[in-house]
Amino acid sequence: MKTDRELIEQIRQGREQANRAYGELVSRHAGTVLGLCRRYFQQSDEAEDVAQEIWIKVLENIDQYDPEQGEFAAWLKTVAGNACKDYLRKKKEGDSEPVEEMAGEGDPDAQWARQESHLLIQEVIAKMPPAWGS
Repeated sequence: MKTDRELIEQIRQGREQANRAYGELVSRHAGTVLGLCRRYFQQSDEAEDVAQEIWIKVLENIDQYDPEQGEFAAWLKTVAGNACKDYLRKKKEGDSEPVEEMAGEGDPDAQWARQESHLLIQEVIAKMPPAWGS
């Protein structure tokens, strides 16, 4: 099994295996992200939507992760916590579409990442026990 660091390096280099590496990273850490989201949001569908957007943010910002500064899981929890807080803030401010705004709606790369992440995360969520993270 590859380490998080090896998977991230494959994603950064854009190798043919990048999609597989990204999928493995999502599968490995989806429970953590979804569990954190469920602590912030009472509605399961809202938690899942934000979790998907978090994974898009992770993909878009993977170059900001520095393995010398700590483990990927710690960086991921920081990104996820900040995204949940941003979503709640935007929702409180009356933003009608805070989830779409989180991932750069007009950006073609963000749209591709959103589609890929959505499929991967739905697959992972479908395999998880219903009470995971609640």
